[in-house]
Amino acid sequence: MRARDVTLVAVLLWACGESTTAPGACPEYCPPARLEVVDTVLQAVFDTEEWFSGYVNPHEAVALQVLSDGIGEVSRAVVRFSAFSSEIAVDGVLVPISEVDSFRLRLRIARRTDAVLDPELLVYRLPVSVDSGSTFADLEPYFADSTLLARILVPLDSIVPPDTTGGDSVTVVVDTVGVTLPVTAFPTLVADSLQTAVGIALRGDQAGYVDLGSREGSTGPSYMSWFVKVDSSGTPVARQESRIPAFDGFVVADQPAVPEDALAVGGAPSARTFLRVALPDSIMKYSNIVRADLLLVPEAPVLGGVGDTVTVTVNTVEGDYGPKSKPRALPTDSVSRGFVNLPVGSRDTVRIDITTLLVAWQPDTTLPRTILLRIVPEGATLGELRVYSSRSAVGKPALHLTYVPFFSTEELLP
Repeated sequence: MRARDVTLVAVLLWACGESTTAPGACPEYCPPARLEVVDTVLQAVFDTEEWFSGYVNPHEAVALQVLSDGIGEVSRAVVRFSAFSSEIAVDGVLVPISEVDSFRLRLRIARRTDAVLDPELLVYRLPVSVDSGSTFADLEPYFADSTLLARILVPLDSIVPPDTTGGDSVTVVVDTVGVTLPVTAFPTLVADSLQTAVGIALRGDQAGYVDLGSREGSTGPSYMSWFVKVDSSGTPVARQESRIPAFDGFVVADQPAVPEDALAVGGAPSARTFLRVALPDSIMKYSNIVRADLLLVPEAPVLGGVGDTVTVTVNTVEGDYGPKSKPRALPTDSVSRGFVNLPVGSRDTVRIDITTLLVAWQPDTTLPRTILLRIVPEGATLGELRVYSSRSAVGKPALHLTYVPFFSTEELLP
């Protein structure tokens, strides 16, 4: 330690010593203080609470969740592939197709439940008119024995045995399963302008789910190939072409309505909840927040596929514009949100650490004191959290706060 530092420390120690004869001595100029730590649960700190649905629709999501409750299908994937061409280039020349031999459907498996032993994906022929306006009820007649095209086993093993029915002798990893379909699988192919569409359902003795890749997802979508022949200079030549989806999504059976005294987060289409926080100045301006936990009481067990986990995140917002409010982006070196992973079926009180969110509000009074709850990935899962609102007689949302008020000069330290 340098001599100047030693002298400074000595002066400070002397200034707050026990001498009562020196002018300006303590405690006259060093008044006693009391350090207090407050730990409390506050309920009446939310100005308003509201939820809105429709942020991400199933046809916009990064995965297609196919779910069964063990009795019937809760959701089904629907895929319409881009049209095939009536001509194929051979040596730079477009040659008409003379014969269609078969089709090959490949499904990308993004995730699957471990709770179901050897679930089956059932593939059905759908009309090529299927689009984002198609509902579960609209498509129900097409998920019938008369339109069933194939059953695909999704094993637990990491390797899928090779499918030799279509001459495919290459073993593929579990994230891709395939089946060969005869040309009769699509009897209206020409009338449908060479388009194909399929629906996929999950069948098993137990409840579970399988997530299929989509056009928007990182795992890649499912795809359809056809094996054809063209006449090249009088010689039949075999060719293969593949098509990715022009449209994909999933349809969901009717779900129970959200009660009037509850708030919803997640589901398909996805819902978001907004909570506007009104903490007093004694906390926001005149204290150090040590810990802040958001406490939510589920109105019902967490919805979703058996064995699945739902991730709920909490963000602040850039500006409070009601349902159009966007999550606030913070620097990458900061914790921009709170989050919690919830197993489907859980009814435990949800506790989410939002300390960093509240601390960010303290020095900047211009920031909207609104927090946004959502599930990630949005729209790709039936996972949904429903919690009681402040309108409910029980289970109101609350904040568990631990904070230290600025020094009080009224009482001696213990």
